[in-house]
Amino acid sequence: MPHRNEPEDPEVIEVEVRTVELPSISTRQGWFEDWEEATAPAQREAMLDRDYYDGKQWSPEEIKALKKRRQPVVTKNRIAKKVNTVIGEEIRKRIDPQARARTDQHIDSARVATDALRYVEEQQRFDDARTSVFKNVLVEGYGGAFKNVEIDEEDESSDPVHTLDHVQWDRLFYDPKSRAANFSDAKYMGMVLWMDIDDAISEYPEMARELKENINSDRSSSTTRTTDDTPRNWSDHSERRSRVKIVEMYFKNGDDWYRSDFTDGTDLRDIERTYLLDEKGRNSVCPLVMASCYVDKEGFRYGVVRALRSPQDILNKSASKAMHLANVSRVIAERDAILDTNKFRTELARPDGVALVEKGRLVDGTIKVQDGAQLAPAHITMMQVAQQDIDGIGPSSSNIPGLPESASGRALIARQQAASLEMGPAFDELRKWTRRIFEIDWLCIRQFWTEEMWLRVTDDRNLDGYRFVGINQRMTRAQRLRELMEADPKPELNHALETAAGEFAPVVAAQAGQQAQIIQAQQQQQAQLMQAQGLQPPQFQPPEPLELLASQELMQDQVTVNQVDRMLVDIILDEGPETAVIEQEEFEKIAQIMPAILQVRPDMAPLITETLIRLSQVRDRQEILESMRKPPDEEAQQAQQQAQQQQQAQFQAQLAQMQAQVQALQSQAALNQAKAQQAQADAQATVAKTPSEIEENEASARKDAAAAGEKM
Repeated sequence: MPHRNEPEDPEVIEVEVRTVELPSISTRQGWFEDWEEATAPAQREAMLDRDYYDGKQWSPEEIKALKKRRQPVVTKNRIAKKVNTVIGEEIRKRIDPQARARTDQHIDSARVATDALRYVEEQQRFDDARTSVFKNVLVEGYGGAFKNVEIDEEDESSDPVHTLDHVQWDRLFYDPKSRAANFSDAKYMGMVLWMDIDDAISEYPEMARELKENINSDRSSSTTRTTDDTPRNWSDHSERRSRVKIVEMYFKNGDDWYRSDFTDGTDLRDIERTYLLDEKGRNSVCPLVMASCYVDKEGFRYGVVRALRSPQDILNKSASKAMHLANVSRVIAERDAILDTNKFRTELARPDGVALVEKGRLVDGTIKVQDGAQLAPAHITMMQVAQQDIDGIGPSSSNIPGLPESASGRALIARQQAASLEMGPAFDELRKWTRRIFEIDWLCIRQFWTEEMWLRVTDDRNLDGYRFVGINQRMTRAQRLRELMEADPKPELNHALETAAGEFAPVVAAQAGQQAQIIQAQQQQQAQLMQAQGLQPPQFQPPEPLELLASQELMQDQVTVNQVDRMLVDIILDEGPETAVIEQEEFEKIAQIMPAILQVRPDMAPLITETLIRLSQVRDRQEILESMRKPPDEEAQQAQQQAQQQQQAQFQAQLAQMQAQVQALQSQAALNQAKAQQAQADAQATVAKTPSEIEENEASARKDAAAAGEKM
């Protein structure tokens, strides 16, 4: 590993049998310092934007001038209120991931993938990181978060833990040549960390000597204050504390992204490809995802605060001036008209003051007093205009004019959306950033979830508020078929068979149909024998299609269910409608039409009642629904018997339908044609023997009956 005094030869490492030439330490350090120099003006403006949001809106020079003229320092921070309102809308419109199947064969996989993504979303506390990133995007102009998967190597039974860490904007850096709002054209990006020397040595124990040398060298190179707690230095050394600046850089070389940790002239770890691979498992992906609000022609990033600073200055200065004028007055007088100028000024400022002047001076108008309050309205008007300029941007129901109190929820939402159009670009960039995070989440799931796992997924439709989803489960095809048929809602039997048996579904269906014919033939034979003997044959029950299918030999093979690395899905955003007010309106509408529905369909009363409880905001509604679903014991038994009869009838109908579709399904079994033909041949051979056996048994029965008649 080269150090600062060694020649700057490029490093070479081996990556998947490919020789890759990587930039030297001086090149990478030069990239970082180029960013510091190129973006220094933009960083200063971003820090000023942050000050305005934090309420630090007067410069020291302005405060000094105001105090000199005894004018109050007034700060009416409308910027923070506006930014917080926009963030509030983001919180109200939080988005969940959703997986869409690429083919009709992966519909069930898409549901499981959606559950897996939402499990990761909750585990890594995505909503918190998203809000923090969006705040940086609005104020400073850009923000980002780092995706990681933590694996406990000592405990093999533990599941991978997904994390998404928000990175403070002043610890992010990027390629200054980048112009894309999502940094897709950036050559490199990364994070700047200040670490205590002890923590740095613990993180990089093999580089302890180099880190200590870096502390002692104290070289200066930085030109910006955003990423340096001690400006212009790579280290911070004092009697109480010693710290070192460490750059964690991610750069693109070819089609791959690499990670490099270094300090001043020293690599702290070997350069390596990032841990995250794309969907095909070929190229590495950058785990640091950044987004920005606006980008100017110089490539500088800025947020919505930049445009609000000028009206905020007008607002503050007008308010300060108006307050000052309302409490002061000016005096115009001839020379020697006032006995004591200071005393005159003091008395004039008092509500009950007595200001003395020379005798006869007030008669000819040689003294004029101008009340400052007469000049204040102009500044108040300017203050109101500036406040409207700030409040008129973005969502806020309080600043929508002409909206009556009786307006419906839809009208309110429509007006809010109209007021939010100016914030559309910022929300659009946030939406793109969100989708990239979910896509990386899915890559991590495919790459690291290789063992069987059970996920607890939040589900408001469930009485418990959650349900469990199995990932990479090992089971037989028969177990999978029974699991599918126990689901709610229950699928059609042929569809469940296609899902459980896959390409073997036609073969299993054919074998089950032939076995059903054999069983029915045997039952008929037994009934005929009993009738021939003068006995009353029992009422034979037809075989259950589910059990017939599950008993086939092919259905005993082990398969992996919900195998995430085999799922072909696309990740989209599940963006719900504006439901804050609409839900109440929908509840009222259903409640109004309920009596009319019950007059026509009284049998729908339980369903409508359950729907109303679900839509309502009643506390403990889950417990109410659960108690409603518990019928008395006798009713439960009757309901169970009826359900079994209906299920039996449904199975019979499905079996008939399945047998009719055997011919069509068999054409899909091309990959296992030989096995299918053999299975069919065996089954046909068995069926071919059945008629002869029936004839022999019938002849024997007739012979026995004749012998019995002769004896009588």
